[in-house]
Amino acid sequence: MESGTDLPRVPPSEPPGTTAGRPRARGPVAAVVALAIVGALVAAGVYVVNREGTTGAPSGKGSAATSAGASSQGSGARAPANEVTVRVTAEDGRSWVSAKDSTGELLYDGLLRQGETRTFSAEESIDLVLGEPSVLSLVVNGRKTDDDFPSGKVKRLTYTKDD
Repeated sequence: MESGTDLPRVPPSEPPGTTAGRPRARGPVAAVVALAIVGALVAAGVYVVNREGTTGAPSGKGSAATSAGASSQGSGARAPANEVTVRVTAEDGRSWVSAKDSTGELLYDGLLRQGETRTFSAEESIDLVLGEPSVLSLVVNGRKTDDDFPSGKVKRLTYTKDD
């Protein structure tokens, strides 16, 4: 035996954080990424739910328009004789509103919050279902209605171009 030269070679030790040539586990990184994705999906869901009551679904035969903070005017310009126009404003609270044209096509279905206005137009008629009509004011073909709706009662109404 020679001194110091016949020692067996020992492979270098693995760097900290690895095990026998395998990379470090990525569990914590994957968990953080998954949590970020779930958070983004929840935020998107909340955004969509909060925005539902403020967007309309215009259709080919009728239309819906909205303006937040608009108030009902006592009498406006008369609607054209070839269509019916109904403007619904939530004056003193919020109310669920559903509007369909004479073919049954949905013009709007959602919640009107206080101060919001929706205007619907159709060729023949507009069918309304109002969830809390006592907080609403209606203008039909340019004329404010004098309806005094009871609180807590669902109201079904139909307006035509002759109203």
